Amino acid sequence: MRLGFDIDGVVGDFVSLLSRKLKSKGYNVLEENYDRRYEGWSKEVGLTRPNFLKIISKVLNELNVNDMGLLDRRIPDYFSKMRARGNKIFFITHREKGIYDQTFKWLESHEIYHDGLYLVGDKKEVFKKLDLDFYVDDDVFELIHNDGSSVAKNVFLFGHSYNERDNINKVFSWEEIYNKIVILENEKKVF
Repeated sequence: MRLGFDIDGVVGDFVSLLSRKLKSKGYNVLEENYDRRYEGWSKEVGLTRPNFLKIISKVLNELNVNDMGLLDRRIPDYFSKMRARGNKIFFITHREKGIYDQTFKWLESHEIYHDGLYLVGDKKEVFKKLDLDFYVDDDVFELIHNDGSSVAKNVFLFGHSYNERDNINKVFSWEEIYNKIVILENEKKVF
């Protein structure tokens, strides 16, 4: 199967990283107040959304391979098992192309191997090209095309406090993601 994953908020713990970076710059933020879909912490820190997005971009551009941790320490094992089962792994993330090397090195440093890494402003075109069987993101708007159709045959929202109001199929752990993939593989073998 062709499997796709966002990085920040699905594989990497970007909210904790961003919180630490903002605190180091003197901003008082609480991780539980992060609202990814709308404003991040822009209101909380007294910045306009464009200025807040500039800070996020700067944090990503300064990203050191070891700065961002994994959401679950077992993630590399899950990816190894997926690849061993013959799946193709693709990462589609909303990052500037200028940090491709840092992103590639970050995945490599965690022994997460893949068949494609896409850093894009608009993920929708990549989804059409890849024809994914399965995709996980933490942003509901990345799961649905403008016409309301899903970006992949099976889409799941990685559940966090900042997306708990979204009404779409959710996964809450990497064990759950892996189990859903195995079920889908078995269903494909039947047909």
